[in-house]
Amino acid sequence: MKSVQGVVSMLGYTLVRRKAVTYSVIEIGDQNLTDIAVPKPLIRYLIRASRRPEASVLYVKGKRLVGVRVGGDKSYYYRPSLLLLAFATLVYIMLVPVFGLGLYLLWHCMKYWGYMNAGNMLSAQGAVLTN
Repeated sequence: MKSVQGVVSMLGYTLVRRKAVTYSVIEIGDQNLTDIAVPKPLIRYLIRASRRPEASVLYVKGKRLVGVRVGGDKSYYYRPSLLLLAFATLVYIMLVPVFGLGLYLLWHCMKYWGYMNAGNMLSAQGAVLTN
């Protein structure tokens, strides 16, 4: 997980999906983050960060935003449901004999386990879970 600090000066075009919104670009400080998926519970904090003149911190894992610190306020994070993720992993393991479909789907589970770990790291630092 990497953290990017600076003033959020621009949010690009969006692609709205069921659980997340993908921003074409997020300009923070002197960096441009492209094609970043933002879980819907974190959107309000990202927009709040874009409207404030002070520096914010975005916590990014791969191409997904996992946490936001708005100015000097609290940090907020989102993590997927552990129960749903464990169930999906079990089902995908059972699907491995079916044309290797389970192997492809397990790769997605591993990505989400990474997001879960990043959320746990932010939780250990005192961040607030959003729902």
